[in-house]
Amino acid sequence: MKGVGQSFRSEPPVTLDPPIGSILVIAMTRMGDLFQLAPMAAALREKHAGCRIGLVAYQEFGETAAGLSLFDDLFLVDGKTIRRMVFDDRISWCEKIARIRAMTDDWNRKDYDLLINLTPNRIGTVLGYLVRAREVRGVVMTKDGFRAFYDPAIAYFGMMVRHRLYNDANLVDLFLRVARVSPPRRLVLAGKMETSGPVLPSGRRWVAVQTGASVALKRWPEDSFIRMVAHFLSRSPGAGVVLLGAGEEDVARNRRIVAALEDRWSSGRVLNLTGQTTVRELAGLLRSVSRLVSNDTGAMHVAAAMGTPVVALSFANLFYPETAPYGDNHVVLQSRKSCAPCGIDAQCLNPVCRDDIDPEWFAQLLVHLEENPRTRRELEKECRRISVRTLPGPAASCGRLGLGWSRPSSLSSRFETPPGSSGSFQKSLPSGLGDGGGRETSGLGDGV
Repeated sequence: MKGVGQSFRSEPPVTLDPPIGSILVIAMTRMGDLFQLAPMAAALREKHAGCRIGLVAYQEFGETAAGLSLFDDLFLVDGKTIRRMVFDDRISWCEKIARIRAMTDDWNRKDYDLLINLTPNRIGTVLGYLVRAREVRGVVMTKDGFRAFYDPAIAYFGMMVRHRLYNDANLVDLFLRVARVSPPRRLVLAGKMETSGPVLPSGRRWVAVQTGASVALKRWPEDSFIRMVAHFLSRSPGAGVVLLGAGEEDVARNRRIVAALEDRWSSGRVLNLTGQTTVRELAGLLRSVSRLVSNDTGAMHVAAAMGTPVVALSFANLFYPETAPYGDNHVVLQSRKSCAPCGIDAQCLNPVCRDDIDPEWFAQLLVHLEENPRTRRELEKECRRISVRTLPGPAASCGRLGLGWSRPSSLSSRFETPPGSSGSFQKSLPSGLGDGGGRETSGLGDGV
């Protein structure tokens, strides 16, 4: 019985679970998806202080994986060799397992407290089968060769691309849910990612522009980039543009863009750093710019991981709820045409969705994002006004684009959240498509 002046002292909750000191993450995926692991890794650090986290990734993305400063150990796998072996019917199953075990001997003989397998394909499940872990989250192969999903979110991850128009969860949301952690308090990477690299001239506010993408259909046309940059620079006297990319195709494209702009903008306002940065240097460079304009590429996830706002362009079979940059203050543009996005395996012969983004409208949007910080509702009204004025004819009244505000909120209730944990849900849907339970969305309606 509580007396006058007495108070009960709350005792810390008692847990019977042993502490987690070592974690192995299997993520056989591409560069952009690796950077989307950063929030999950940061959240694991916060929840299991002092734990050691290892990452298993494809060796062709070794530089990217090495730059993720949140992982202590990096184990690179020859995915092409393993893929050929797994699908070679001339090799017995026991022999396949023995060979793969020998190829991954540097990590599969260790004991881990926790395995998080985010690769639901055949290679990922086989690799997970070889790990000795006290607890498994994600997917793994059983002894009789079947895949076992330890969380409904990982099963959803494997199927969502085939039912994508009903999906409203970002990959980061699913990674957090599978790992059973809440969104981290700090999303921005630091440390090894901010290495020395190209230094931008002082005295200007620089906007980075990534013109490339892995597939031509996913790129905004070259002429559109030229017109957008010209309009943006004419409206922002204090701004400059940095062109980014990698590979011979990006180098050639950006040289043509510079040549088209140099007669008018030859006073050091357009810098071409295409092919001149490593992944780590790219991260440091993106930390120093005010914003990144990009097709849906790995670069936009690098920028998001470094805390830089992104304006992303989503075309072809890309669906922005799945792959939008994670965090606050990002904006995603995607066509509202009935065929958008394309089917996951479709080969579009007439990518009209790329023509829906008017370069002058885009430049004005970028100017307002850069120079006039406002609330989302104020900016929505301003974008509507700009659109009605710049988009000709019926397009100004029927609505050609969906503009979404990318930000994390709470994960959809379709997955039961484990005790003491909450997911993160990131959404950027146009208005009128439903918000799935009152979560924040923003669309610009007709005229955008």
